[in-house]
Amino acid sequence: MALAAESPADSEPSEVVAQQSDTTRSATPRYTRQDVPGSLQGREVAEVTLDEIKPAFSEATVLALNAIVRRSLQAAGQYTRSIKSVRAAVATAKRAEATQAQREAAQAALARLRTLHEQADAARLDMDAAAAKLVASDESYSEELLAGMMQYTIDVEASLANEIHRLDWKQLSAGR
Repeated sequence: MALAAESPADSEPSEVVAQQSDTTRSATPRYTRQDVPGSLQGREVAEVTLDEIKPAFSEATVLALNAIVRRSLQAAGQYTRSIKSVRAAVATAKRAEATQAQREAAQAALARLRTLHEQADAARLDMDAAAAKLVASDESYSEELLAGMMQYTIDVEASLANEIHRLDWKQLSAGR
């Protein structure tokens, strides 16, 4: 396949293009308000001084909330590392020819998941209490960040509960 060559009049020397792009780049902003997701077009960008920037939470609050989220994260991490072996143990125990030892191994694996669920549930309850305390206080905080932290603890707890329920059902129907 042959490509048509550009005529000399249509192409510019690379030096000219580079010079034009350098002058164009310095004369125009890299980003406009329209480039920012969620921004309203046609609005002016307000100047914010350092005195006007507030943290999302006080230092004590962010440390307390992060500790709660970390507990959920640890439960989720342990779940992720162990779920394949738990599912395999339950699948093995579900077979009609499964031994008593295999069924006990599946029950032990489910017990470890229940422990993780208890940890995640405790973190969710602690997050609910911390959020209620924060809302009732006069402290300034980011509602969006607080909602995200709360949702994370809810999601981890719910995911563990759902998985345990699903695997328990399989375990209960083992050998049938």
